[in-house]
Amino acid sequence: MIEFSRQGNEDMHPNTITYASVIDAWAKSGDTLAGKKAESLLLEMLEQYDMGNNNVKPNTITYNSVIDAWANSKVPNAGIRAEAILQRMEEQYK
Repeated sequence: MIEFSRQGNEDMHPNTITYASVIDAWAKSGDTLAGKKAESLLLEMLEQYDMGNNNVKPNTITYNSVIDAWANSKVPNAGIRAEAILQRMEEQYK
């Protein structure tokens, strides 16, 4: 979707809801890569938001889905990663 947007297709701009839906799908997948994939999408959102794209500002639902993705991934450092996401969310909403 991002690639279509970069190519000039005005109808293909991802937004917060689009990202949150994909992140939620990863969270529900149970895949061991889910946390990593979800966090990567969150970082992509934050990068775009920092560059001035207000349509992709992560919200609490987005952050919660990333935390959920880490929790469901069952990887050894999932708790540490989930806590780091929580801290990032707290910083954003100070």
